[in-house]
Amino acid sequence: MPQFTIGSNSAALNGHIRLFGFLNDVSLGTNGFINGQYSHKTSIVVTLTGTGQTLNLADPLVLPTKPTPQSGGLYESSRVFEQSLVFGDTLHFNDQLALQGVVSTSFLHSHSYAASGALTSQDKRDGVTSPTVSLIYKPLPALSFHATYASSIEQGDQAPANVTNANQILAPYEDKLYEVGAKYALTHNLLLTLDAFHMTRPFATTPLKTFEVIGEQRNNGIEAFVQGEITRDLSLFGGATYIDARLLDSGNVTTQGRLIVGVPSLKSDLVFDYHPAFARGLAATFTVNYEDRRAATNTNNSFAPSYVTIDPGLRYSLGLFGHHATARLQAINVTDEHYYISIADGAIVGSPGANTAYLGTPRTYEASLEFDF
Repeated sequence: MPQFTIGSNSAALNGHIRLFGFLNDVSLGTNGFINGQYSHKTSIVVTLTGTGQTLNLADPLVLPTKPTPQSGGLYESSRVFEQSLVFGDTLHFNDQLALQGVVSTSFLHSHSYAASGALTSQDKRDGVTSPTVSLIYKPLPALSFHATYASSIEQGDQAPANVTNANQILAPYEDKLYEVGAKYALTHNLLLTLDAFHMTRPFATTPLKTFEVIGEQRNNGIEAFVQGEITRDLSLFGGATYIDARLLDSGNVTTQGRLIVGVPSLKSDLVFDYHPAFARGLAATFTVNYEDRRAATNTNNSFAPSYVTIDPGLRYSLGLFGHHATARLQAINVTDEHYYISIADGAIVGSPGANTAYLGTPRTYEASLEFDF
C-alpha cells in the first residue's frame, strides 16, 4: 500500500547546568509528523498460475504474468498524526557514575477511512509517556558499563483490506527494552562495544477475520561493534548481531515459539577503509554484508537462504578550482549474488496470502563527484 509522509518537524535544545551540586546535561526537543496511507479503490491483486508443484524461495521459478486490473485510483485509507515532546537529563554524581533519563510525551491521533471517504475508526491518545533510564558506570577512563530500561509508545499496525476492521489502525503499542553493555576504548582512536538485550512488542494478526493483537514478539540478542583506526592507514566500522526473535502467545500451536519471519539469527556488516599515507587523498573501501537464513513463513516450514555481498570501492579527495572535491567509484554486490533483501509473511501482518520477498540489488556500478563550495 502506498505511503506518504505529508509533513515532519523536529527541534532540539541542549545545555549544561549545575543543580544541587551535580553537573546536569539537559536536553529539550520535539519531533513529529503527519503520515497518510493510500490504498487502491479496487483490488489489483493477481493470482499467478503455477505448475502444480510446491515452489521454494531457495529455488525460485518465474511464473507467467497476467494483466494488472484497473485500480480505480487511490484513496486515503488512514492518517496518523504524531507529535512528541522530549526531555532528557544526565546527572553526573562523580567522574565514574552517572544516571541518564529521557521522558517523551506523545500525542497520537489516527483515523481510518473507507473507499467512499467515510470515517471507519479513530483513536486519540494525548500525553502518553515513554521513559528511558540508564545507569552508567565508568571504572576506568577507557571502560564504561551501562544498564538501560526503556518503555516506548509507538503507533499500532494497520489492518489490511480483507478483514472485518479493514484499514483500522490499532491502538498504540507499548514496547519494552532491557539492555546491558560495555564500551572499551582499546586505543584513543578505536572503540569496542558489546551489548545484550531483551525486547518485547505486541504482535498482531488475523485469527478470525479480525486484525487484532493476540500476543507478543520477543527478541533476545547480543551485538558487538567496532569503530575506529586499526592502524594509521586502516579504519574499520561495523559489527555483528545475534537475534533470537520469536512469536509468543500466538494462540496457534503451529506458530507458538516460532522464529519471526524475515529476521536473521545472525547479521554482520563490516566496512574497511584503507587510506595509505604514501597515497595522499586516495582510499580503498571494502564492505562485507552477511545475513543468515530467515524464516519465510510463520510456521517456519520455509526459509530464505543466507547470503554474502561484497562492495569494493575507491575514493579520491583533491583540490579542484580552489575547492575541496571527492570522487568516488564503487561496485555494489560485485559478485552478483542473488538474494532476498526483505522477507515478509502476510499471515503475520494480517494479509493471508500476501507473502512478499523483495530481491536484493544486482551487481551495480556507481560513480559520483562531491564538490564543496
